[in-house]
Amino acid sequence: MVQLQATTASAPGKVILFGEHAVVYGTTAIAASVSSLRVSTRISSTSTPDVRVALNNLTSAKDGKPLVRSWPLATLAAAFRDVAGFLPRPSPAVVAALEATLANEHPKDVNALRPALFLLVAIVPGILVSLHGVDIDVVSGAFPVGAGLGSSAAFCTSVAAALLKAIQPHSVDLDVVNSHAFAAEVLLHDNPSGVDNSVATYGGAIVFKRGPQTTMTKLTLPPLRILLTNTHVPRETKVLVGGVRVLYDADPVGVQARFDAIEALATEFQNHVAAHTLTDAALAPMMATNQAALEALQVSHASIQAICAASAAHGLTTKLTGAGGGGCTITLIPETCPAATLESLIANLQVLGYSCLETALGGAGVQWTE
Repeated sequence: MVQLQATTASAPGKVILFGEHAVVYGTTAIAASVSSLRVSTRISSTSTPDVRVALNNLTSAKDGKPLVRSWPLATLAAAFRDVAGFLPRPSPAVVAALEATLANEHPKDVNALRPALFLLVAIVPGILVSLHGVDIDVVSGAFPVGAGLGSSAAFCTSVAAALLKAIQPHSVDLDVVNSHAFAAEVLLHDNPSGVDNSVATYGGAIVFKRGPQTTMTKLTLPPLRILLTNTHVPRETKVLVGGVRVLYDADPVGVQARFDAIEALATEFQNHVAAHTLTDAALAPMMATNQAALEALQVSHASIQAICAASAAHGLTTKLTGAGGGGCTITLIPETCPAATLESLIANLQVLGYSCLETALGGAGVQWTE
């Protein structure tokens, strides 16, 4: 008999500090957790033999209601009978079982529901023959979806962490959480880098470098206050990445020079962190230089430029984070920044239709509560 202890786990989103786009070509990227932007998952046992998944902040594309679905355990047991291959990536058999279970759902709803079902069967296979079911309640609050802030990884990580804690309440290995979150991310992104789920799991920052031997190194950051601004301008990451490729093919030497400049910034940042010499005065010009390089790569946007201009008028520094073309920006808030200055900037940005969140980078990854 499966015994699930009621538990709640949360995981943070992320921003890219340095290395957007250039990372595709082997340049170092540095991603950091966003302390107060979190997805929370609550696991609780039920007396009925059903699985209920409630994605409370998502609206179903099928019926326009909150995305809440239930399945009899017998249905899931039939779909996953003799199915194997959950880690390190879902096998074709696992993917087929998920597709069969969600065959009557809208494709957008399938993408949202599939990771939760996958993680349940991968982590708690005994639930399929249990007399008691489980509720998986996910709350994402104001976490914007599709804005390049790692919402899907925070979701997958929080679900994995909650399920693992529910079955082994005394000790959960974060590496195990991360491996399950990555496998769930594969269902959504096919070939994820692993950066987003790693930041969501461990917190702090991750130094990532792609190559024949891709490396990811954990980095502990000092407190960094930022203003995270969402332009609400949708962007297509593939289109933006493709645009940089066109530039690179046309002028590989010139574009590589931009990448080399970004690599130097990532190295300088790491050196400051290691030497405990990272200050607002040192970080601001590094962010400005990275933003200028991204503008030269033509991945900025009028909305991003408007935020950069508004922050500069208030004596602050902003750069885009993620793919660009809209999405989100980060503005460094120095310790010496007067409250009135920040309030004025936020008011100006809200008039432009943007949403702002004052937060900090480099905080905790997975957190559990009973």
